Amino acid sequence: MKIWCRILVVSVLLPWSLAAAPGGGEVERLRRERGMTVRDLQAWFGFAEPQAIYRWQSGRTLPSVDNLYALSALLEVPME
Repeated sequence: MKIWCRILVVSVLLPWSLAAAPGGGEVERLRRERGMTVRDLQAWFGFAEPQAIYRWQSGRTLPSVDNLYALSALLEVPME
């Protein structure tokens, strides 16, 4: 149930849904388009290690709603 709710939230909040992107490729694509590295995102979020970013990019996990909001601001993607 928790995973379904998180996917639903992502699908509703984002025009580019991580849930719909095979392998979570949208995060990686948007990051690369903006000339950012995984380490840049790691620093932005204040993570000690970059594993969360790699998991988002691979589609293994989804960002929390708070991190999703911050990610949309960083990547300049509107949340509607």
